[in-house]
Amino acid sequence: MQKKDYIIILLFKIIIIYIVFDGLRDNLIISSYITYFKEIVTFVLFFYIVFIKHVIFIQRNFIYYIFLLFSLYYISFLPFSFLSFFSHERVVSSSLIMYYKIYQFIMLAYIFSVYETVTKDKYENLLRFFIKLLVLFVIITPIIYFIKPFFMVEHFEQWGRINIGYPTMDAENLVFGIVLYLFIFRDSFFKVLIALILFFIGIFMQMTATGFATLLFVLGYYLVYRNKKKINKRVIVFLGIIVFIILSYIIAQYGDLLENQLYLMNMKINAILDPSTSKGLSLRVEEFHSQIIYLNDWFTNIFGIGFQIYLENQYDWFRIGTGLIGLYGYIFFLFSLIIYGWLVRKKDNSILFISSVVFALTSYSLITLYLFPTEASFAMMIGYSIHLQRRYKIAKISNRLQNA
Repeated sequence: MQKKDYIIILLFKIIIIYIVFDGLRDNLIISSYITYFKEIVTFVLFFYIVFIKHVIFIQRNFIYYIFLLFSLYYISFLPFSFLSFFSHERVVSSSLIMYYKIYQFIMLAYIFSVYETVTKDKYENLLRFFIKLLVLFVIITPIIYFIKPFFMVEHFEQWGRINIGYPTMDAENLVFGIVLYLFIFRDSFFKVLIALILFFIGIFMQMTATGFATLLFVLGYYLVYRNKKKINKRVIVFLGIIVFIILSYIIAQYGDLLENQLYLMNMKINAILDPSTSKGLSLRVEEFHSQIIYLNDWFTNIFGIGFQIYLENQYDWFRIGTGLIGLYGYIFFLFSLIIYGWLVRKKDNSILFISSVVFALTSYSLITLYLFPTEASFAMMIGYSIHLQRRYKIAKISNRLQNA
């Protein structure tokens, strides 16, 4: 039996900690001192794996080629956007960092794809660590929100939400937790039920339309595609009943205290049914129109104005920053992953397909390739898909040899 590399496992777990708690980190009084540690850990892992362990490719996988094309595609923008790194005062962050974040996503996807090879540890152990942290996040959220401990910045609360971080970002982590329990883990009925109840409550505390929409997609896909799993169907039925009872009790007992949350929930549900009523989307549209005026000739329309911008919509960010050619490249990238995920859904239990759709939907309300948790959690799911495909291929070869 090969010895596990516990130092590398620890570095991976640090990344997982940042995935779950980076929103909370942003509201800590020591935030500025630990902000860039996640980038350092990512780069150290990538450097160690590629240049010291000399792990390049484990096997040929179409995902690698998609990412290689994606990487080369955006490297080509460097000559066109270089001057904008030092001009255009329309930023909340350095344009060099914005550009680096794209390649950090590529590094994250790669290091996750070789996790078992470099650590000699099962990928599921890392995912269970992710699940445990999500459970902890849900439990401590109302505690920190109402107690307001000294280590939090002042006025970290958001109107209508019981949240201690970044609502949409945190909700998507919880959605991925639900995906893992519905499609991967085969724990006891009681354990699955408790975990799903906590994750559902966690999503409702965030009160974000994106979280609700992606949750509905995951549940809808599960009920249609995985309807042969009787015990899991019972989980969904029991879950619905218990969550309904819990929410009814909370509303009855604490209706006055939760008036803002209930009002915001109504707004978010209406935003899903009729996007034109969404204030969040309206604000993002206004942001887009305030920036598109800088695309004032054929060159900027095609290649954009560079990375010295920030818009809370990944599609709009690519449209303004990299022009039409950059936007179409990003759409092609996501479309390729979604189609390939559908084709290999039986090999990886639909992990790539579901996570790609969730990421594509989230890109409408977040700059997903800038926020570390969104790009890192997606990279984690991509890496797991590659591991599952690899196992499927090995098992298939083994069966052929046994039957030969």
